[in-house]
Amino acid sequence: MSDYKVARIFRVQIHPEMKEEYEDMFINVAVPYVERHAGNIEAWPGRPVKEGSFEYVFYSTWDSLDSIIAFAGTSYDEAVIPPGMEKFIVQCWVYHYQSFDLNRYKR
Repeated sequence: MSDYKVARIFRVQIHPEMKEEYEDMFINVAVPYVERHAGNIEAWPGRPVKEGSFEYVFYSTWDSLDSIIAFAGTSYDEAVIPPGMEKFIVQCWVYHYQSFDLNRYKR
């Protein structure tokens, strides 16, 4: 494992009328789907705080970009949607960020 971790942030806007069904599948399908992949350190789903918002986030931490590529494929900047969940999506986005080596910057 490298000294750096990689965060994968998936944001999704869903159809409002499918909120309850989506939330159930988000927790019971999407989270285990990500957690079972090698290299995944943490999977953290989030729902909107603001009433009337239908945008959710899924933050996952990985031990390397190679682990993300093994999970998502070479087009890792595209969403990985578990089977049966595509019906909820209006639009979605995926972002990746590498952690800093904090020891390098400590004074």
